[in-house]
Amino acid sequence: MPTIDELRKVRLDKLAILKKKGLDPYPADVSRDHTIAEARSAKGKTVVIVGRVMSLRGHGKIVFGDVVDVSGKIQIVFKEDILDKGSQAVLELLDIGDFVECKGEVGATEAGEISVFALSFRIIAKAVRPLPDVWHGL
Repeated sequence: MPTIDELRKVRLDKLAILKKKGLDPYPADVSRDHTIAEARSAKGKTVVIVGRVMSLRGHGKIVFGDVVDVSGKIQIVFKEDILDKGSQAVLELLDIGDFVECKGEVGATEAGEISVFALSFRIIAKAVRPLPDVWHGL
């Protein structure tokens, strides 16, 4: 199992790559038009949500991520065919614990999970340390 220092180094490397690409990993402006609770009831509408990435699951050309804010949790679906090219390049730099701004259409997956199908997203705060372990805590 990697140490915290090793995990931190990988995240710092990703932070450096974001900066090399000319992307601000800590922008001063964020545009959110719905909380996650509001987005969950906006099926069929395009929303912009902001939250912390709590999990990421890759399945070929689709990546699923759970994002939370103070109002709740929602799944974001990053599909290669609908995600803009700039966001696709940043997707591999995304880690659990990062804060993101995501624009997309609210709908249900084949499994019936209410999700935001991402059209674009950006990292608004890059986490350089992993989240505390659920079992051991702080």
